[in-house]
Amino acid sequence: MKKLLFITLIVIALAGTAYAENLSMALDPMYLGVGARPLGMGKSYVAVAEGADAILLNPAGLGSLNGPKATSMYTTLMNDATYTMIAGGMPVTESIGLGAGFVSVTVGDIDLYTAGGAPNGSASYSNGVAFISAGVNVEKDKFLSNLLPNGGKNLLLGVTAKLFMQNASGSDLVEAANGSGLNADIGLLYNPADWLSLGVNEENPLPTKIAFKEGVKEDLPMTTKLGSKVAVIGEKGLNKVPGQKLDVMMDLDMNLWGMAAHLGTEYKPINWLTLRAGIDQDSSPAGVQTNPTMGVGFTYGGFSFDYAYHPYGKVANDASHFFSISYIGEEKKEAKKKEEVSKPKTEEKTYSPASDYKIAPEYKTEAPKKETNSKDTKVTKKYDDDIKTKEKQVKKQYPDGVYALPDEYKNISTY
Repeated sequence: MKKLLFITLIVIALAGTAYAENLSMALDPMYLGVGARPLGMGKSYVAVAEGADAILLNPAGLGSLNGPKATSMYTTLMNDATYTMIAGGMPVTESIGLGAGFVSVTVGDIDLYTAGGAPNGSASYSNGVAFISAGVNVEKDKFLSNLLPNGGKNLLLGVTAKLFMQNASGSDLVEAANGSGLNADIGLLYNPADWLSLGVNEENPLPTKIAFKEGVKEDLPMTTKLGSKVAVIGEKGLNKVPGQKLDVMMDLDMNLWGMAAHLGTEYKPINWLTLRAGIDQDSSPAGVQTNPTMGVGFTYGGFSFDYAYHPYGKVANDASHFFSISYIGEEKKEAKKKEEVSKPKTEEKTYSPASDYKIAPEYKTEAPKKETNSKDTKVTKKYDDDIKTKEKQVKKQYPDGVYALPDEYKNISTY
């Protein structure tokens, strides 16, 4: 039992909650941070909200999905607690995306002892949350776009429904910690410019509680998250540098214990490599704890392999290594293919052979018939030669096949 309490309290301390001082506050396992990519950037992801990670940190991002996405993460906390996550999403209409996932912290094979110190079997503990999310692109939604003056341009909204489940087994005393409860997240994402993104995510805003087996009820910590992202380098960045991308992010958390900041940067020097770094702050009754973070990501064949290093405090054993495997799809190749299909083909201009050239009817003139003499014959021959010379000159200027002779050769009736 001592080991169970020790590990549980340490996990809670890592999350920055006030469980030890305020027993009415329940633990939200998502507070530790989910996804190696966001963790490598100091958890500054509210205004990024891309791919399947958006399901966990800002559901509004689901409104921008252009295909199926999935992500997973695994780590071990203090060599005892296992932290896992899996999530996925996909667009269901042009304007709506749906997602679902599960996050859990588990501890197994916990030795139990009696009050006298005698072995009393073993126990296990788990704390998880299952969620279903939806996001909508307001501008593309016919109903919502009509409700706003500007048609909801560049605005996305999202919501997540969450089911919290805490379970323990091994003895009646341990099983008293079993409980469950419901809550939600509400997200917003807005792009006022190609290089700027702003986000808001309200976590656990409902006044619901987690009800435990013995009738005890606990609140869930409500947190307001504000985020911003600036694209410094990239296709949509302030500086157009081909083949590279650099984003800088900043989030601000506000909860019961005060304010905390999250700073992050993500640099992609080449298509398959991404480097990340950040500063992650967590607020608690003891104050604000600041930790540096770093990470790296590799992409291949539509998959992303991400790693993040995140220490918690000054204790070396509290440092954790997070690993994620995600399916992001081959977006760039698909976009290029669509562009090639939609690009109209330019027809090559062909020119008719010389035999197909004809003088416009209005410029055709027949010489009047009359008796001719040798002098007239010479004049007529000279006239014919001049006509042919002019025809050759005009054909070069009018290759489309119809041309006009100069006025001096129009309606000639005398020689």
